[in-house]
Amino acid sequence: MFVLESNVRIRIVLIDKLIFVFDYLKPNLLELVTDPSPLLLKKSSEISKIDKETEQLISDMFFTMRKNNGVGLAAVQVGVLKRVIVMDIPNLEDMPHYFLKPCVMINASIRSYGKDFMSFDEGCLSFPGLSIHTHRPRKIVVDFLDHEGKKHREKIHGGILSICIQHEIDHTNGIIFTTKGDIVQE
Repeated sequence: MFVLESNVRIRIVLIDKLIFVFDYLKPNLLELVTDPSPLLLKKSSEISKIDKETEQLISDMFFTMRKNNGVGLAAVQVGVLKRVIVMDIPNLEDMPHYFLKPCVMINASIRSYGKDFMSFDEGCLSFPGLSIHTHRPRKIVVDFLDHEGKKHREKIHGGILSICIQHEIDHTNGIIFTTKGDIVQE
């Protein structure tokens, strides 16, 4: 069961190119967990309710992701073993409407994978300076809750959005991207 606290006020605000999901919270810059931390190999637990602690985590994650020039961040990467992901993908392709703005994915899971694969040189905030040439399914169907607790099922047809979603969900499952391909650059 999922509960959204009734007193939650949500608004996404863009201030000086930094995202504040909950405009009444002051975001904090969190320390990134980096390799070789064993925390990156642990599976994250599901969120059962969006409370003030979760709101603060989301706000802090957006702030931290932006300050580190990332496009996606899972909570485990800031030391919190919860299934929370934030993303802000450049609008370079045909994407489902939900992903055209900075977004939150809670308890995300991939429901199905397509048969065609694509290759991409991925980076990761938890592996500074490392680039991996990965091979991932192009099409996925993903289920998740947004920052208001609303259920979503989205079909993703490829590109950086598909890569980012798979990469961040892998983080919540304790899977690191170095297992998905070959080292390109250190």
